[in-house]
Amino acid sequence: MHDIAVAAKVTKGGVYHYFGSKTESLYFICSTYVDLDLENLKQSLSAIKGRVEKTKFIIFRHIEHYATHTSAAKTLLNEAYNLPPRYFREVKSREKKYFDIVAQVLSETLGVRGKKPVLTALTFTLFGMMNWIYSWYNPKGPLKPEELSSIIFETFTKGVDGVSLSWRDEEIGRGSVSAGIFPASGDRGKPSPVRRLCRNMKKPTF
Repeated sequence: MHDIAVAAKVTKGGVYHYFGSKTESLYFICSTYVDLDLENLKQSLSAIKGRVEKTKFIIFRHIEHYATHTSAAKTLLNEAYNLPPRYFREVKSREKKYFDIVAQVLSETLGVRGKKPVLTALTFTLFGMMNWIYSWYNPKGPLKPEELSSIIFETFTKGVDGVSLSWRDEEIGRGSVSAGIFPASGDRGKPSPVRRLCRNMKKPTF
């Protein structure tokens, strides 16, 4: 609680005015972050017509939330398991609602209705791509959140070759399929998106 008080620039008594314990503050952080992901999500998706565009919207929105609430996201991913069972179940219940919404969008987009094991695997794969960034991604680094979102979206929907082709067309010019990773001769010294991505990585904290 002392660390929270210092970060918030208030007295420890001021913190205890709002939270009776570390558990309550941890629950507040975790539940509030998941609520941020859920907030108006269904309404926003209902206004988007294209099925693929819905998937893109979810990815960009998820990464934007991480970039603007990095500490809360890391707390949820790393510390939620420390919550007492009742609080932990409540957070997991919120996460399940978010998971189900994303799974429904992927079901419509990828045409896997009635294939629950496949849909579950695909949904967890997408969440793995979006959530594992906590271990290496720095939103203040050279790779902007929208660029990372685009990489994840293109990789998930088209595979690595699809991403490379997109980079080749947009930034590197025509050449071999590998141009997305290795710049053409005329672009030597000009970092490709993949190299910018690698420069943006930091040593995992685990």
